[in-house]
Amino acid sequence: MPNVVETTATKNRILALIIFSAMQTIKTVIILKNKKILLTALLSLIVISQLLLCSTKAMVQIALDDPVRLNDMVITLLMPSIQEAVESFYEPYLTIEPTVATYYASKIIEIQGGERIHEGIYNSRYIVTVDVFPYIGPHISVGKDRITLNVQPDGVSVESYEHLESHKFPPHLQSLIKKAFAMNSINLIVFSLQSSLWAAFFHLYKTPKGENHHAQAQSSR
Repeated sequence: MPNVVETTATKNRILALIIFSAMQTIKTVIILKNKKILLTALLSLIVISQLLLCSTKAMVQIALDDPVRLNDMVITLLMPSIQEAVESFYEPYLTIEPTVATYYASKIIEIQGGERIHEGIYNSRYIVTVDVFPYIGPHISVGKDRITLNVQPDGVSVESYEHLESHKFPPHLQSLIKKAFAMNSINLIVFSLQSSLWAAFFHLYKTPKGENHHAQAQSSR
């Protein structure tokens, strides 16, 4: 795992530094011919090395128990399959291929599988559901998608792809749209309601107060 390799490299650098410091100390003490300084220096190096090694082990444990890093690691490993699924889905709708990234709001929703079959033997098939926000250019979001992946030792395949949200493009990027995004009936109803609410909100916000009073007066007559 990347975090273990990273910490192992740090550990090796610390050990190399300790060995180098010990050699320089011994060399200096030999020149000065003082045994008390030699013993004091060696004891100090032993204590410091033990403290550094203990802190390094703690760093490894913290890294392995960090859910955020584990989430990022799983999505990073699945990213080639996720990117391929996103490109395939948006091909009929856009003239450009959207991009997905681990750092751009990608999130694991659910992981199924890995059940224990026998003592020490586990099911190696996993179903991983992730939410992603594909984007184009300088992180202009296209929408929100939910992808379910079938992860097995022989490869990764897409179980399902659901387009949850469609995000509006700025005027200068409208030419990138081939046709409107397809959504299932439930998401289409939700999206329509959200659009209607936003339209009503902006209408009320932009309408001057004088016009509101005039409209109320007209209605009261």
